[in-house]
Amino acid sequence: MDEKNKLLTIFTPTYNRAHLLPRLFNSIADQIGPGDSIEWLVIDDGSTDDTQRILSEFHAARPDLLHIVYVENGGKHRAINLAARIARGEWLLLVDSDDLLVDGAICD
Repeated sequence: MDEKNKLLTIFTPTYNRAHLLPRLFNSIADQIGPGDSIEWLVIDDGSTDDTQRILSEFHAARPDLLHIVYVENGGKHRAINLAARIARGEWLLLVDSDDLLVDGAICD
């Protein structure tokens, strides 16, 4: 499956959640291999903390997984609408930045 046609997009809107994103990233990345047809789409809604740096580190570690979009702060509803338009997955799963996915939640 090519990069434009993923089976699943896990979408996370975030705003100033740098301190929580590592837990979520690990819970996703630990379940998805490089060849899996899953993307993690993160919309950074104008964060002013270290979110951009943290996301850059995640992308460096897993460029096959992470798709990041930076936008001016407009609220969660705008981030969700944007994700629905640009997601490459056939299915879209919203996971907030203060959540985590338990083992086996994605692939078992």
